Amino acid sequence: MIGLDTDQIALIALCLLAIGYGLVLLIWLIPARRNLAKELFNTLNPAALVLGALVGIFLLGGWALGIALAALSCRIGYEAGHVRLGPQQAPLVAAATLALSIGAMTLPLAALTYAGIWCLAAVRLVAFPRNSSRTIRGWGELLVFPLLPLGILAAAALNPALGPVMLACYILVETFDSYSLLTGKLIGRTKAFPQLSPRKTVEGLAGGVAGLALTAVLVALIVGKPLWGAVVLALTVGLFSLAGDLGASRMKRKAGVKDFPVVLKSQGGLFDTFDSWIAAGAGVAALSMILIAQ
Repeated sequence: MIGLDTDQIALIALCLLAIGYGLVLLIWLIPARRNLAKELFNTLNPAALVLGALVGIFLLGGWALGIALAALSCRIGYEAGHVRLGPQQAPLVAAATLALSIGAMTLPLAALTYAGIWCLAAVRLVAFPRNSSRTIRGWGELLVFPLLPLGILAAAALNPALGPVMLACYILVETFDSYSLLTGKLIGRTKAFPQLSPRKTVEGLAGGVAGLALTAVLVALIVGKPLWGAVVLALTVGLFSLAGDLGASRMKRKAGVKDFPVVLKSQGGLFDTFDSWIAAGAGVAALSMILIAQ
């Protein structure tokens, strides 16, 4: 999906969504699998609404996209702060997230600076996980995920060169999740992360990676883009997507809660909906900016 514009990415999203509904319909035609098909439909319908809204906002672009990204950052900052630091500090985290995102969208070098700080802060947390007070550690973890990644994602989404790639990242994230869910439901047996994310299976993740890579190859062949670029992008997105999902799960498990503050009953909080995209989009954007800077 590298080298395509937003209109082309939107058309690909529509085609993949139609294929997804077609696969679920085929499963429904198997009497023994109708309960699974109903479950998949219930998952696919709200995901389709979110995808449609996101595609529409990217197609509008400009100020509409900027406002939407700022609002998204503010809400996700609130949800993450509510779970990690408690309801009293949640508005402060929301304000900090909003400020970082606006800064990234308006200051030319802010996103690249964020990418450098993101790497250093992540290394610091891994190397010295307990070398600070609970509050400072909590803010440090929030800075690593989701505050800085949201700023990087917001800046990249408004960049004419990277904006379509950010939308493509979301579509790839949803593709990976869909294949993982389907494979896991059909043949999943071995728990991949029993404590952190009990519903994920090794078989499901393997199916997700295989389906994601195959989809990227097929799209690249159809639109005449290099296969290696499509596969590298897909696998990079898959890796960051899983990291983002596990990062959000870790935050909830550490706080002893099941969900982030709910916005949509069928989807939970916005952080639950976009955690993988935040990590994947920021990861791809940061790597792209670093490579361009060199």
